[in-house]
Amino acid sequence: MSFQDLSEFFESSLRLPIRGKEYVVPSPDAETGLWVQMMMSTAAKAARGQDVDPEKIAALDLDDDEERGLFGRLLGSAFDEMIEDRIPWEHVKHAGMTALIWTNGTLEDAEKFWATAGQLPEAPAPNRETRRASKASGTTMRSRASTSGTRTRPKVIEGSVVPGRTSSGTGR
Repeated sequence: MSFQDLSEFFESSLRLPIRGKEYVVPSPDAETGLWVQMMMSTAAKAARGQDVDPEKIAALDLDDDEERGLFGRLLGSAFDEMIEDRIPWEHVKHAGMTALIWTNGTLEDAEKFWATAGQLPEAPAPNRETRRASKASGTTMRSRASTSGTRTRPKVIEGSVVPGRTSSGTGR
């Protein structure tokens, strides 16, 4: 038995409609995909309160230029099209975040993020039974404050964490 060429049956692009035009976002290259997964893993560990190297935590915070660079890497040729078409930055940013979620997760995760304009519902508050059970076991439901000295905390989106700073040197 031989394998059929993956490109013949596997869709490896994301199609995002903005202002009546469909932008085709190609799958990022392997280096970018691996970098995103490493950063998301680091951010998820930090969000769970696990020990993470402070330098890795600091790398999760993006300035404006680094954010544009990350979205350029994730959106590929669609980024250039959006800039040429003078798409508002908030739309480009939403497309970039959608591509980030797609790169690290699934198409379904990206679709949920896209459809809610990035406003995913908050996790439901624990019910009375859960609160009582935690009191009985001597634990509390309070969240811990960060003492790591970072400028911003990572944002958690349905189990994923949005990364910050891009690594220098590689760009699309």
